[in-house]
Amino acid sequence: MPDPVVVPEAAPVTPETPPAVPAAPETLLSAPESTVVVPVAPAAPATPEAAPASLLNIAGLVNPDGSFVTDWHKSDKLPEEVRGSESLGVIKSLSDLAKRTVHAEKMVGANKIAVPKADASPEDIAAFREAVGKAVPSLATPESVDGYKFDVPEGMETLFTDEKLAASKELALKIGATQSQFEQFMLADARAAAEAQAAAEQEASRKHDENVLALKKEWGEAYPERQHIVKRLIAEAFGSDSTGHMAFLEKYAGDPDFVRFAATIGSRMVESKALVAELTQSTSKEAIQKIKDLNATPGYMSMSSEMTDAQRTEITKQIREQYTIAYPE
Repeated sequence: MPDPVVVPEAAPVTPETPPAVPAAPETLLSAPESTVVVPVAPAAPATPEAAPASLLNIAGLVNPDGSFVTDWHKSDKLPEEVRGSESLGVIKSLSDLAKRTVHAEKMVGANKIAVPKADASPEDIAAFREAVGKAVPSLATPESVDGYKFDVPEGMETLFTDEKLAASKELALKIGATQSQFEQFMLADARAAAEAQAAAEQEASRKHDENVLALKKEWGEAYPERQHIVKRLIAEAFGSDSTGHMAFLEKYAGDPDFVRFAATIGSRMVESKALVAELTQSTSKEAIQKIKDLNATPGYMSMSSEMTDAQRTEITKQIREQYTIAYPE
């Protein structure tokens, strides 16, 4: 039988002393030692790296809307090696700068041909044109005038003679025109010539109609007969030479002075029977002359003459007829 467990008496506790806290019983796994946590102040934000001085220096060169200030490319804030460059002066905004940058990147690796300066020699200009022609065949300049081709429009052969075409080709070669440019120049010349020809023909037609109206007014009802006499006179002069006849008519038929002259000569030839034709109508001028001739008939103006009343009446009738011709209005 086991021995009884003897529990010793507890010592009396005075009221002033607080009771002791019993120790926690041991366990198989001991609790880790408590960690003292010390509060840490939040870390200060990292100071940003200073921007390069070259970027800071553009402050004041750009307006709020993205445009550059006037003469920004001359500012001492820019590097000395680019300051005042005219190529920068044409850039007016950040948008322009971005576009030029992208365009420059696209040009990297592209074929480049140096453009001759204003004082370039003829040899330099010729070399430039040759280089351009090799790079873009459509922009090539023919080596000689024979390289230029142009089909003259139908009906304009008289305007584009061999001499005119040769002179045009010489000029095209001299200024370094391409075949396409030469053709465009010639077509423009053809259009201008056609318009000028049409305008001339229209003016000639207007003038012809004006002359015809003037002659009709001058000759009155005698106009058809006088026209017939003029044609007969010219036909008699040229005979069987139809080519010469037509060329003469084309040159002079529209000239009212010539038509009047021919009509007068023809009328005289008809009266002398040298030209077979009949005249039944008088012009106003001829009617006035006939009135004068009739009034000058011996005895007509004298009542004491031997002229009979029947004769005098007939002359008066003729004078009245001539008056209607001389003064139709």
